[in-house]
Amino acid sequence: MPSPVALILYWTQQNKNSLTALVGALETCECFDRLAIYRCTDEQKVLAALAAAAGRNQQAVICMSFFTSRVPAISGFVKKIRAVAGGDCLLVAGGPHPTGDPHGRLEMGFDIVVCGEGEKTFTELMQRLCAGYGYHDLN
Repeated sequence: MPSPVALILYWTQQNKNSLTALVGALETCECFDRLAIYRCTDEQKVLAALAAAAGRNQQAVICMSFFTSRVPAISGFVKKIRAVAGGDCLLVAGGPHPTGDPHGRLEMGFDIVVCGEGEKTFTELMQRLCAGYGYHDLN
């Protein structure tokens, strides 16, 4: 049975190591083999994956890991995603800048900010979402 969740990774040269670690950690999840994972190297591919997830009636989880130098570009991209999907996707931020300013990234439009090493938290999040639960009670 396919997963109800589509994981969309905004994969850049700067964050590929971080996202590789997250995907590696996800391999321990029982839902991993059913999970739809999109590795998107540009904004248009992220938006296409978002549309594909909607067409399959999957909850889209879009993950971005970024440095401070990328904040203006990421902020603009988050606005585009929200204009297209509204609240019908879950935006997850991680990496050096979100760890240092989690509240600012929530104000930017992200739903979740993972601080520090995110493998454990991210794996828990994906397991909960794949099982049909929310994320509001995660620590």
